[in-house]
Amino acid sequence: MLAALLMASAAIAVWMLLPAGYINTRAIGLPDDERLIVVDEGLTELVAVTEAAGRGRTLNTNGHPMSSTAPPSQRYMRALAHVPLLSMDAPRRCW
Repeated sequence: MLAALLMASAAIAVWMLLPAGYINTRAIGLPDDERLIVVDEGLTELVAVTEAAGRGRTLNTNGHPMSSTAPPSQRYMRALAHVPLLSMDAPRRCW
């Protein structure tokens, strides 16, 4: 019983010594050449925007890149927008 209490106390002490944002930064998987712009923690996800010189900004969800400002990613997102438009009978501008 005493050993378990000592181990739990040691684990809490180590946890308290971790720098602020350590767990989130580890979960994002931030490479050395990228800097963190913004991070937001939701109920089931961790969303972050990172930036790397020469590659632009990247939107990450739970450590996985979802989109970026790089030209190949922009082309991919534009192409993805055509899928719902092709399923409509008569698409038109709404604005």
